Amino acid sequence: MIKKNRGLKFTLLFFRFYQMSMLGIPVILSEVSKEFPSCSLSLIQLIATLPDIFIMIFSLCAGLLFVKVTKKKIMLASCLIFILSGCIGALFPASYLNLVLCSVLLGSAIGLLIPSVIGVINDCFKGQEKTKMIGNQNMAVSVGAIICTLFFGIVSSRYSWNLCYLFYAAALFVLVLILLFVPSEQKKDKQKKNININRKLVTFYSVLTLLFFSVYNAIPVNFSIYMNQLGITDTVLISIGSCLLLVGSTFSGWIFYHVYQRLYKTTILLGLLCLMLGLLVLAFSNNVILIFSGLVIAGMSLSFVMAASTNQILAKERSEAAELSVAVMMAASDGGGFLSNLYPLITGVFFPTFSIKQVYIVCFFLLLLLIPVVLIGNSNE
Repeated sequence: MIKKNRGLKFTLLFFRFYQMSMLGIPVILSEVSKEFPSCSLSLIQLIATLPDIFIMIFSLCAGLLFVKVTKKKIMLASCLIFILSGCIGALFPASYLNLVLCSVLLGSAIGLLIPSVIGVINDCFKGQEKTKMIGNQNMAVSVGAIICTLFFGIVSSRYSWNLCYLFYAAALFVLVLILLFVPSEQKKDKQKKNININRKLVTFYSVLTLLFFSVYNAIPVNFSIYMNQLGITDTVLISIGSCLLLVGSTFSGWIFYHVYQRLYKTTILLGLLCLMLGLLVLAFSNNVILIFSGLVIAGMSLSFVMAASTNQILAKERSEAAELSVAVMMAASDGGGFLSNLYPLITGVFFPTFSIKQVYIVCFFLLLLLIPVVLIGNSNE
């Protein structure tokens, strides 16, 4: 039983490596643009942004499918879609339509992955062990994103950009682990019919994570331009900075259990403060060391906010509606990724001359307005 439990933990954390694996795609966009010179920049960028749309759609679909389909089957379906995406991208002749199809499949696979893994954690772990797993799986997400980004960078520079898609085909190993270690739910889980979620609870955390992730995502989306505006064009330094944001998230995921035990839902406020401090450092620094420090601090916010919000829903929502509620929240957070594109436009309204530093200042003040809302929301729960 102990070995089975360890195998389950390893499987869930290993699978979570793939949640932010779409971050590898921007690394190869310059090579893709050379391969398809007739495609506009917006069409090339679509390859990297399209997965977010399907993550939202399939996160909600997975939450609804829990009524009739076991989470193990949904995880297996996710693995198969990952493998298909990897095979098409790496082994089929390079074409723009194939890359678009890969992005659609990738977003669908990630959308099925997120709520199903959290659902299995909710079913198989209780109390402190569940809290630890929620923190660890957020850490695993960041580690996976770092590994994927480095893999795409190394393979594209030494071999060929299309071979980077083999990273997704490697989900075959996860599929085997799922077959071995993930249990199937009891029959009573399939007999659930009407699931009524706590709308007040879900709305609060969905709006919170949507706004939070829109600000958080504004950092990596604008980071290369930010560095160029500072006169730093070294792609190695820019890549290191992007990874440091994830290093911060990895660290906060590692210590999450101990922080959450002491601060409980106030952990969300700590995460927002980390992001605000990081934004201030980025907005007023020209020194690379300070900038990198700000990225680590800002990155810590991700695990604190997302893991604490997930724990709060799992703890307060009715058991039959918990997974669907988390799926709704996760879909909302991915929707926040699209809102991050609006901040440069909003910045232009307030500042006559545009710079990414000003975008980060606008994001800081948005979080400043969000903090009292979080305080009021926490007190009313």
